Amino acid sequence: MRYLFALLAGCSVFSTVSSWTEIHHKPFLTKNIDAIVQPGLYTSHMHTFFGSDAITNVLPTSSQLQQGCYSGENGNDFSVYWIPTLYYVDGETFTEVPIFRFSTYYVNSRSEIPIPLDFAMISGNASAQSQDEVDAQPRNNLEWFCEGSDDREPDIAKFPTKTCNQNLKLSLVFPSCVNTDDISQYDFPDQSGKCPAGMKAIPQLRYGVWYNTKSVAPGGWDGDAPFQLSCGAASGNGYCGHGDFINGWFQDSLDNMMIRGGGGYNDGQFISGAHASALGESTCTPTDADPDKGTSDYLESLEMM
Repeated sequence: MRYLFALLAGCSVFSTVSSWTEIHHKPFLTKNIDAIVQPGLYTSHMHTFFGSDAITNVLPTSSQLQQGCYSGENGNDFSVYWIPTLYYVDGETFTEVPIFRFSTYYVNSRSEIPIPLDFAMISGNASAQSQDEVDAQPRNNLEWFCEGSDDREPDIAKFPTKTCNQNLKLSLVFPSCVNTDDISQYDFPDQSGKCPAGMKAIPQLRYGVWYNTKSVAPGGWDGDAPFQLSCGAASGNGYCGHGDFINGWFQDSLDNMMIRGGGGYNDGQFISGAHASALGESTCTPTDADPDKGTSDYLESLEMM
């Protein structure tokens, strides 16, 4: 199931013309909004946000995201990315688990067209409570595991049942086929890499999330992990893990993403464009674009749902 890092290590697995990029993003917001699933409302479960701070509870365009401040390392990427917030549970106390690193990967191995402007998508099942429900979307490769360990749960979408010596990690793959006549329609390719009829292949997005569990659970655990996603039931277990994305790349960089080498330097590990030619942290500080509404408190978010 976990082919992400093998693919990244050998970028030409599927094609002789292949490029990829990895971008680290700092979290800048935890809030009970979801502009894709619940636009205009403050009744979502909690999410942790990365990328452009122009995001609110209203679905933005790519142009609107590009007016914000970004939290990543590539000034050409004003996309916004979000995931359900992870909590350490101790009785009635919920403590947000710090994120050690959040990385996005774009793999161009079979792409036919750039990612469309204004394109938004979701990967994963926010209501899943079992591996079978996760497997209903089989090619998202949702997996929780301990960094540096070869041990895996029989249910790969379940939190590890043993303490992680390093970080707890989440891996998730997004759909990479889109209907160019209606970009709200997207899907995964089949096992051979072919898109469904009427759809075109775009560069594939993947998430890698590393959580610093030692900071909140220094004593570790043995058995069911003491964590709960904001989308999950009290029993937790991680099955409802999912990710959201809205495209905020500038068009010239989207075009460069289709080129081997990314139009930049370092063997395709940077996607270049008019707004940045090298990796570098943002010179601005991302903030909440709608600070007076919604909440960043987990228990209060439950009351608002």
